[in-house]
Amino acid sequence: METKSNETHESRTGRPTLKTPELCAEICRRISEGETMRAILKTPGMPAWTTVHDWRQADESFRQDLLRAREQQAEVWAEEVKELTDAELPTHEAIGRARLRMQSRQWLAGKYNPTYADKPTQVGVNVGVAVVLPEVERLKLLERHERAMLGNQDKTGETSTP
Repeated sequence: METKSNETHESRTGRPTLKTPELCAEICRRISEGETMRAILKTPGMPAWTTVHDWRQADESFRQDLLRAREQQAEVWAEEVKELTDAELPTHEAIGRARLRMQSRQWLAGKYNPTYADKPTQVGVNVGVAVVLPEVERLKLLERHERAMLGNQDKTGETSTP
């Protein structure tokens, strides 16, 4: 049984693989704005991941355009890290999520743009809580603290000197 080569090609399924300058420019533009390749390629009308990978391997111009787009993407992600660090975060859970997002963006920014990977950075988030008490309550709290401290000294056998 003999099959024609074009029949095999016609039976293939998948997304269209027509590479156009406009499509390549759209992919690079969206990457440079901070979108991930995976999210872009999920958009209807976009080629499959393997197709874009093949284009990158075969076309030096497209590969260079993608590299420039990745460098710009790293800058966008680096700015997002700053926004995350400046954000007012209400809970410890929100702080933990923000820390994870910052670390992943820093890692990706360093991967896609080596200038961000030259200097290792460490992100620390400090949370402070201010409690405002009326003066009467503050004095009661101080007295209670002093009594507790005196009680601890008596239990240890130390004598307190006035």
